Formats: sequence, structure tokens, C-alpha cells
Amino acid sequence: MVFAIALGGGIGAAARHLVSTAIQEATRAPLFPWGILAVNLTGCLLIGVLAQLSESTTLLSPTTRALLITGVLGGYTTYSTFALQSWDLAAGGFNWMAIANVTLHVVLGLLAVGLGRMVVARLGA
Repeated sequence: MVFAIALGGGIGAAARHLVSTAIQEATRAPLFPWGILAVNLTGCLLIGVLAQLSESTTLLSPTTRALLITGVLGGYTTYSTFALQSWDLAAGGFNWMAIANVTLHVVLGLLAVGLGRMVVARLGA
């Protein structure tokens, strides 16, 4: 199981880099971390879906759950990076951006987890 988590972590970290870089470059907004916001929101949505599936069905074995949730999503979501970027924005005098970053991540992340769970529950899983 540890190997599955390590493998998933590598996949998630690579995906985080690719997604966050592409989105950040596409927004052309060098100060606000749109790429990390997108990664965290999609990660929250996916963890909601996978948590609901693993709790309400037998589709995910314990090893698959560990691979996907602990490994892939653990490597993909970036709350430590989020915290550092929020700190750096505030320390750089961009207080309103720091507050917006924290608020958007927390509120929209919680909503995305709930949405993921609701979608799977409504599909009957």
C-alpha cells in the first residue's frame, strides 16, 4: 500500500505542476495564484467524489482509495503552497489579495467537496 501511495503522490505532484502552471500562465495574473486555486478546487471536488464512492459503494478497495486519495490527491492538492502564497501576498502588502485567496480557497473548497459528494449520492452510489 505504501508503494501505491508513493506512486500516486508522484502522479499528483506532476499533475499539480502541469495544471497550476498552465492556468497561471493562461490568466496572465502574476500576483494572484489562480493556478493553485484551480488545483485546490478540483482536488476538493475529486476528494468529495472519491470519499463518497468509497463510503457508499464497494468500487474502491482500500489500496485503490489509498492510491487515489492519499497518493494522487495528496500530491495534487497544495494547501501548504496556498498558505505560503497567502503569507507572501500579505507580507508584500497585498492584504486584499491574501484575504481573497484564503476566502476563495476555504469557501469554494468546502462547496466543491459537498458538490462532489452530492453528485455521487444523486447518481445512486
